[in-house]
Amino acid sequence: EDTGERGGDDALRRPPPTAERGFDPRFGWFGLELGFVLFDALKQAARGSTRVGDLIIAGRDVESLKIVQYQSYVLRRIYWQGTGEDGSVERVDADALDDERPRAGYEQYLVLYSPRYHVESGPVVAAVDECSPTPLRREIGQAAVLGIPGLFWVFVSLQLLEYGRAT
Repeated sequence: EDTGERGGDDALRRPPPTAERGFDPRFGWFGLELGFVLFDALKQAARGSTRVGDLIIAGRDVESLKIVQYQSYVLRRIYWQGTGEDGSVERVDADALDDERPRAGYEQYLVLYSPRYHVESGPVVAAVDECSPTPLRREIGQAAVLGIPGLFWVFVSLQLLEYGRAT
């Protein structure tokens, strides 16, 4: 029975079936996970939005939900929850993280899953304010601001080393 509380969906409390717990290359595949994560970031950037199935980065620790700051999580579901016109608790599913609030007073919740932290418990439900998610595309963009100039200077240093050896 759904109590209307944020953790009320019984299906969200149970561990996912074995098929849903299958291997996800974004969380480890013999050192190739970076390529899969970058592909996911490019996919998000091309769409311009973060949707269900994409990766997000947690902005803060939530120990009770096994959410660790700066770790990636699969976004399993996005929904808004609030009180309907008849006074009942209402949930409205959303397609993207930046979808507009359906009505004033509704709060956005995310269902997150990481095979590193949630194998036993299954997906967890967190309010957006609670975990402060950052879309992967934004996190990669911020890292590129530092990374690209850094790679340039590594390239210049290697060229100077080669020049020094040649002369």
